[in-house]
Amino acid sequence: MAVGAILCGLIVTACSSSPETAQSTDYLSDEWALALKTATSDFERRALEDGVVSRAEYDEAHQLWLECMQQEFPPGGPVQVSIRIREQDGLYEYVLSSTSTEDQERFDLWKDSCSIGTTIHVAFLYNSETSNPEGLPFAALVFQCLDESGLVPEGYTVDEFMQDFEAYANGSDRDVPFPNDGRHVLDCAAKV
Repeated sequence: MAVGAILCGLIVTACSSSPETAQSTDYLSDEWALALKTATSDFERRALEDGVVSRAEYDEAHQLWLECMQQEFPPGGPVQVSIRIREQDGLYEYVLSSTSTEDQERFDLWKDSCSIGTTIHVAFLYNSETSNPEGLPFAALVFQCLDESGLVPEGYTVDEFMQDFEAYANGSDRDVPFPNDGRHVLDCAAKV
């Protein structure tokens, strides 16, 4: 049931393709306003001031983040930090060369600190708007993935999915018309 609870949390919240720019849209207007108000660097203010985050600005944000991280994890050192572009959606992900708990904790601390003034607003807005320009709920995007993969029956709706998934996540014994091992839902959640 732990997987179900985690998946339910994912479904009730977040955001696949990657155009060259992200523009301020109604469903993210509050986030744009907050980003403009709380931007802490000249880079952020410049990237956000025109209401558009370009791919170049998104790339620059991640390069600045990586430069900050390399102060703690220098190139050629025993623990490496890098960024790479995910094949499925063209967005960045962070890579730590160590799996030790101590290094992971240090990475998490620095990751959050280095995101201030670099990726915290720019990457969030770019990711959200290029991944989901219509502002669809996260559950609708996961359902769409399951449907396109042929994992839900014909005629099954996103509302039915939400009801069935919530019941499944809460430990219900009722049958659900989608694979309930969690793997397929997690796979789709990772794609969106």
